[in-house]
Amino acid sequence: MELTFRPFDHEVHLPAQRLLFKDSFPEAVGTPADSVEHYYWKFHSFPAEKKSFEYGAWTKETDTLVGYYAAIPYRYRINGQTLVCGMVCDVMTHSSARGKGVFARLGQYAMEGLRNSNIPFTTGYPIRPEVIPGHLKVGWKIGFPLPIYIKPLKANALLEARKLKFLAPIANVALGIFNFCMRKPFSGRVGYSATVRDGKELVDLGEYDQFFTEWSKGQRHILVKDRNFWSWRLGAPGTEYKILCLYEAQQLVAMVVTRATKLKDIPTLAILDLMVLPGHERCLTFLHRQTEILGAKLGVESISVMVSKIWANYYRLSIHGFLKSPFIFKLIFKQLSETISEESLAREDNWHLMWVDSDDL
Repeated sequence: MELTFRPFDHEVHLPAQRLLFKDSFPEAVGTPADSVEHYYWKFHSFPAEKKSFEYGAWTKETDTLVGYYAAIPYRYRINGQTLVCGMVCDVMTHSSARGKGVFARLGQYAMEGLRNSNIPFTTGYPIRPEVIPGHLKVGWKIGFPLPIYIKPLKANALLEARKLKFLAPIANVALGIFNFCMRKPFSGRVGYSATVRDGKELVDLGEYDQFFTEWSKGQRHILVKDRNFWSWRLGAPGTEYKILCLYEAQQLVAMVVTRATKLKDIPTLAILDLMVLPGHERCLTFLHRQTEILGAKLGVESISVMVSKIWANYYRLSIHGFLKSPFIFKLIFKQLSETISEESLAREDNWHLMWVDSDDL
């Protein structure tokens, strides 16, 4: 297939990109992600001078858009140095053009464009195995797995999908006993209080700046999650976020950013981000309990989080009722300059990664 590659001009080709999106992500059709408003939010409102990097592949014969590749300029602090990362997302190849090298060739073109824009490295978070080979062909490396851990609260949706709805009352009682037993050994009072805020309130949360400064001191590779970033990240059209804030006296010591959504058609409270100040790990039992209470208020049937094994252990997920699911994302990356080494990017213990680092949710 003869192709031409060039930067994507949304003012000319956005209608074609929207059609390509529907073809590539049929599961998103009819959701907020399918809207033009969502596209403009994601790729043209990021709090940076350069809002995004977009590239396209067109057929030479008919000038039809058959491929799209984009990256958002997330800022990371890597070993004390602030670097701009190209967080790659919404990579698409039209169904009629798959298996013809479009993905790899467009990826190579996009990587050169990002390199020429002085982007030192890129990241991606694929969950579908079939997209990995195309990335590897243009030099991406696989870092480490990011499993989804799930805490079941109810079984209604799961059993209904399997035509076993009549078993839900029994299963829900069993889950209630299970979760009670998981938290009972850790149920002592610890002197913390909790407040739930709407996502947009984070921008006005004055104590957040000091909290993030204190939390980030011990981190090696972290996303710069300042209030400008949160204003953008939590401002996606058609979405609603809840933030659980934990306090000791008047000090903010932990924060959980959540969104009620569905995971494989099961209502879940997805944890996009979780931060606990060093020295306050004893609040984790209280934190998990408050997250469970929030989930119950929102009517979900599970709590889920994408996180590496190291941080799953740190946040004590297993002893608080979380189970490792078969759904596993991966961190993949590509080094584009000598500013940062592949070895540093590949080390799991260098990163604190959750859904907030991706474009999911």
